[in-house]
Amino acid sequence: MSERRVAERTLVNAARGLTLLAVEAYSVGLAAGLAVMQPLRMAAFVGDNTLAAEPRALLLRVALCCAAIAVLYGCLLWRRRGADRLWDTARRLAPALLAAAVPPLFNWRIWGGRDLHFLALAGAVVLGLRGLVLVAQSSPPCGASRPPWLRLPSGDWGGARTALRRPLVLVCLGAVAYTLYFAYHTIVHHRIGLSTSFDLGIEDNLLWNIVHGGPFFKSSPFSGTGASLFAYHAPWLAYALAPIYALHQSPETLLAIQAALVGAAAVPLFLWARAHLGDAPAALVSFCYLLSPAVHGPNLYDFHYPVLAPFFLWLTLWAVESRHRGIAGGAFVLCLATREDVAASVAVLGLYFLLSGRRVKAGAAISTVATAYFAITKFVAMPMARDLSLWVGGPVARRRALLLRGDRDDRGQPRLCAGHAPRC
Repeated sequence: MSERRVAERTLVNAARGLTLLAVEAYSVGLAAGLAVMQPLRMAAFVGDNTLAAEPRALLLRVALCCAAIAVLYGCLLWRRRGADRLWDTARRLAPALLAAAVPPLFNWRIWGGRDLHFLALAGAVVLGLRGLVLVAQSSPPCGASRPPWLRLPSGDWGGARTALRRPLVLVCLGAVAYTLYFAYHTIVHHRIGLSTSFDLGIEDNLLWNIVHGGPFFKSSPFSGTGASLFAYHAPWLAYALAPIYALHQSPETLLAIQAALVGAAAVPLFLWARAHLGDAPAALVSFCYLLSPAVHGPNLYDFHYPVLAPFFLWLTLWAVESRHRGIAGGAFVLCLATREDVAASVAVLGLYFLLSGRRVKAGAAISTVATAYFAITKFVAMPMARDLSLWVGGPVARRRALLLRGDRDDRGQPRLCAGHAPRC
């Protein structure tokens, strides 16, 4: 290649690298400014482009300063390592281009009445991030050496195992921190009287009756004396949680169990993701799960069995793919036992194994058994129990069952008066 062509290529790569670094730093600067901005002010700025002149100028100055620093760093890198290294470094940092779009996604005030706008932005960020990650992965390594704490010892296999397990240790610590934080806050939330007694009271009453040898799935506040909660839900997992509940018979125990299982779900998620992405990306995925508001919301709303399902679902996913048959079987049974509607998610999990070709036979078996269990429980066993509740559950259970079944008279009232036998 002639010297002229080499010089042209050097200038082109340098211009590309400096421009890309400047835009990436500008995006990071905007993200930092939006992150420290008051939520209401950010909502007005992003949603309606309404922001006073002084804060707007400050935001732009921060972003431009970040871009100037990046250009200065790029010039130094160009001088010391060459234009090719500058261009490779800029490509490695390509995902930073989307940094400015991240803070608005976590400000719910912006998206009131703008559901389609939110979906469009979230979809664009996800698709754009996928492409930019591919760009970053396609660039050659920048040549930076690993820090000593990440280097694997050459002859010490015990040390190598310890180093390889460090991301798993970090994920486990994150799960413990999540458990302690949300267990504390949900218990305090309950103690000051802000919990919803209808949901939490039902599950607490159910566990108390199981521990004390009460009738099958008895939960008096919901179904009335003598009737069974099985007419409406099938949380067999309550029998597995009963020994833990027996140690401290209080709704607070249920809140602590829920926080523990929601936090622990990050561990099987990491184990499964590690086989596909590697240690560091898998740890990042697990911490994104622990920090997701979509996880926090259900955890803060009393106690519900479907909230516990991700732990057993991801444990099944990892165990089936890694061929740990004993763990897979136990996790699969616990998935079905969580509640009857979780079986639908388990059936979808089986279809994933089947259609992806990873575990075809196991996927077919999981999907078939889960679908059959869901259909039999939801459309056969539970309606039978509901009809039985009409006669043994008292007036409260009869009214609730008739309302759910839709048996009403001409005035829209349930047929509970004398002379009107319930229709089956």
